[in-house]
This record gives sequence, structure tokens and C-alpha cells, in this order.
Amino acid sequence: MNAVPSSAAWRALASLIDVLGRDTFERALYDWVASIGPVSVLFAIEIFDDGLPGRVLVTEGGNESLTARARRISREYAEEDHVTDAVFIAHRVEQGGNELVLQNREDRDVDFRLKYFDSVGAPQELSLFSHAGGSTLYLGASSFPTGYGADDIARFRLALPLALSLVRRHAALVWGRPEGVEASTANREQTIYRLLAEHQPGLTRREAEVCAAIVMGYRAEAIAGRLGISPNTVTTHRKRAYAKLHISSQTELFGILFAGWSDRN
Repeated sequence: MNAVPSSAAWRALASLIDVLGRDTFERALYDWVASIGPVSVLFAIEIFDDGLPGRVLVTEGGNESLTARARRISREYAEEDHVTDAVFIAHRVEQGGNELVLQNREDRDVDFRLKYFDSVGAPQELSLFSHAGGSTLYLGASSFPTGYGADDIARFRLALPLALSLVRRHAALVWGRPEGVEASTANREQTIYRLLAEHQPGLTRREAEVCAAIVMGYRAEAIAGRLGISPNTVTTHRKRAYAKLHISSQTELFGILFAGWSDRN
């Protein structure tokens, strides 16, 4: 069984994080998840505890027609259908969460099956439910007609929690700023820094800052200028961070964003 995402998928993380808060994020997130395993539709919906209608954060499919159908039913789910979804109701009460749930079309009632499985040609769906701050974030990956195999599920078990975290950060950028204003490079770099600081507590603040800048694609000289330190000091922080993380390359650093998250969930 090969449950480890490819090095190409790790490298793609930098590009994905770079478009947090931008209009291109949804497509980039779908493409990244699709590089991990087969997914016909990827969606993320936020449902609020106070009973107000939810909001669709991400919906993308393998082609324009599929995306259009998926976006329509995602809106309907966010507005009212979640109220009667037994699977969502069973998992929204758990604080935290991130347990991967495999849903099968034959286990759902006829109306739900027709609308949310058959309309997008998916016999299965992998779902994550994470409750925090007065709302539940529901991330779903619908399968192709062949369904999901054991290898697919193992890879998604690593990748989807990270995708959910990125969606939450993307939503905070989009909904927390004036319309039309895009996320800055500094905001995206800070997001990477927070991911490393939260899930790799052994790193010092400076080591995490250097690693975040490396993920953004900066070289030692540029990092030195940004942080007000010498290139030699940058190299020292990088070496110490890599030693603590038991890695030796930038590609492996991208992988830490998978492994660190998976270990803590």
C-alpha cells in the first residue's frame, strides 16, 4: 500500500498556499487534492450553530458541467438540507473532529442519494467534520463511479485534514476583509508560519519563520533581508530546523505539512 502523497503533491503545497484568499484558490485546492487521489467533486460548507443558513466555501468538480451541478446542490445543502442530514447531525456535535468518514450511496435514503450522490455520479464520499468557533466545517470529496480503494482512503486520511485547515484559513481571509482586496504575500507566509508553529512545537520562532520563508520560495539572501539577520544565520536556523524535523530537503519540508498534521489528528 502506498499511502504517502507524492513529492509532486508536496511541492504543489507552496503554490496552493500562495493563492489563499484569492479567486483561484478553489480550483487550486481541487487540483491539489486530485493530485493525491481520485476526486470528482470537492466541496467545503460551513454550518453555523445559531441556525442561520450556512455558506459554501469551496465547490469544484472535474469539469465545468459537474462543477455547476455541484455548486447548485452545495447551496441547497448549506441553506436547508443539512438540517435533515443524519450523518452531519451525528458528527457536528464533536468539538475538534477531523475523523474521516466514508459515506456510501446505498446507505442513504432515496431522495438524498439521488440528489447528492447520483447527480454527480459518485457511489461514495469521504467526509470530514470539524467544529470550532460556533460553526462546523464540512469538507467532502466525492468519488468517481469506481469508488475509493484502500490506498485512496489512506492518502486522503493524510491530506484532507490539511485541506480543511487551509479552507478555514482561506475563508477567514475572504470573509474578514473588504470585498475585492486580495491576501498579501505576508498573510500567506504568516499562514505557513502558523501551521508550522502549531503542529511542530519543537521549532523556535525564528526556525519556523525561516522554514515558512523557504516554503514561499525565498532563498537565504532574501530571507536574511526580510528577517534582519545574516545569510549565515539563516543557514544555521535552517539546518537546526531540518535536524529537529529529521529532514534534509525543501521537498521534505512540504511533506511535514502533511505528516505533522496527521500525527496530531
